[in-house]
Amino acid sequence: MKIEYVHKMGQIEKPLKSFEEEDIPGNIIEIIKTNNAFSDSKIFGGKGIGSPEEIEELNILFDDGSRKEFRYFNKSIHYAMTGDEKERPIFQVFAFFMKEQLRK
Repeated sequence: MKIEYVHKMGQIEKPLKSFEEEDIPGNIIEIIKTNNAFSDSKIFGGKGIGSPEEIEELNILFDDGSRKEFRYFNKSIHYAMTGDEKERPIFQVFAFFMKEQLRK
């Protein structure tokens, strides 16, 4: 499994960063593999509640060639306004990759 991720503000284009499974902590892998929120491609957060809009893309590329795509709009604002324990693991996954993107 490989993860591609990018965090961007507004329409600024940035390249996706790639992460190999062995470089991702076990707790984050566990959320991705077992949390129902990551069972199918989907969009999280709320469009239009930030300016500029915060956009995060996370793609999961599986060894069998399959792929799931996730988008999170305005993560920080959305989670602060409506986040609960059900959404916490989703926030944690995206926050981990945001932190790692800044490090690379």
